[in-house]
Amino acid sequence: RAALGLKEGGRLLAMIGALDDRKAVLQTLAAFRAARVAPDDRLLLAGKLYPHYADVLRRDYGDLIRTGRLIVFDRFLSDIELRRCYAAADVNCSVYIAFKSIAADVPVITGHHGWGSAIVNRFQVGHCVNPHDLQAYAALLPNALDRSVSYVRTSAVERLLRFHSVDNFADGLLELEDGSPVGGKIVQVLHVRPDVGALRVQKVGQRD
Repeated sequence: RAALGLKEGGRLLAMIGALDDRKAVLQTLAAFRAARVAPDDRLLLAGKLYPHYADVLRRDYGDLIRTGRLIVFDRFLSDIELRRCYAAADVNCSVYIAFKSIAADVPVITGHHGWGSAIVNRFQVGHCVNPHDLQAYAALLPNALDRSVSYVRTSAVERLLRFHSVDNFADGLLELEDGSPVGGKIVQVLHVRPDVGALRVQKVGQRD
């Protein structure tokens, strides 16, 4: 938190990454205002905001910004800033599942249906909510913060993260359909960025 210029104390809810209409940003803001959280609990919005969100923040949430309870990094973040934001949070209100948050041992809040909720329910990595149900969302936030202190990564989560790793994806590319290794004859990994989950490959040969 210190590296991000944030106060060390209190608990931190966060929304990290591209903050667009998919992420229920306005619903999270409304839930945070309505929630019975502690006075020093804060909400961090870290990522480039849609322009109309900035107008809403100035109009409806200026008081929270002035008191430091709402923190806004309205910009594209570097890789290290993203990692620091995940590490600084107590709960990530991603609505979408966020594997970087899970890898940082930060529980997530996702929507109540779809793949994200399936991951959360199966691996117990956070909470599910209908973000359009203000009462339910506001009630969940303090509960999620309270429970975050006892969150522990399980062996099942370790397997989940390994499965979604860049190395595992690269290994999958380097196998033929029959399961035998390619040995570089079909594709070649040119560049791997495990920190951001990026992989670049090229075709270098044809299968016999």
